[in-house]
Amino acid sequence: MLGVHTVSASLEAIMNGGRFLAVGSEDVDGQTMEEYLAQHPYDAGAWSRWGYALWKKGRIREALDALEKALQLDPDDRDTIRHCVSVFVECGREKDARDILQACMERAPADPQLQEWLDRLPARQEGVFKECQKNDGEADIAAILVRVGEEEFQKGRFHQARICFEIAVGRNPQNAQAYNDLGVLCWKEGDLLKALEYFSQALDRAPRDGEIVLNCARALSAAEHQ
Repeated sequence: MLGVHTVSASLEAIMNGGRFLAVGSEDVDGQTMEEYLAQHPYDAGAWSRWGYALWKKGRIREALDALEKALQLDPDDRDTIRHCVSVFVECGREKDARDILQACMERAPADPQLQEWLDRLPARQEGVFKECQKNDGEADIAAILVRVGEEEFQKGRFHQARICFEIAVGRNPQNAQAYNDLGVLCWKEGDLLKALEYFSQALDRAPRDGEIVLNCARALSAAEHQ
């Protein structure tokens, strides 16, 4: 489990013909995007770009929801396919990425771009999630993801660590360690308020865990002195 003692003290969206276009990396105006999507809930392109922006910002579960929404609205949109395949492969859903491409190829068999993307997919799932293939239980998978995420964190690969912790929470919402580690990661990235939220959720699930109690206390103390 990660402790807070390990913590040391652009995507921009623009409107163009009714659609958002990605022109940067991560500096998205979330409120503007959410307002637009509330008014245009069937704009697959906007959902796709918003999902990819969320992914880059580390909001993993929200990103996957947005991308899946885009895919439901327009399963043949090339930007949506590209974003979904890229994100799904990175978070260990290589089979889903392959299924998306194969289904699209059935509808457009003469499209060389789809075949190129399919050929570039790994033959089997690789990366930090490969151990999960050996386990069937959701709780076991969550525990593995937490352990691998902590290893990624210690190596300084914080984006990969967040992916592991976020998916672990999705697999097993009662995994207090995953919430604790998300809190440590948020603190590391300078978001103390979000860290406190995660520590609180961890404490709700494991109120007698000494490391979690200590992390909560340290975070509260830091917040009082801000």
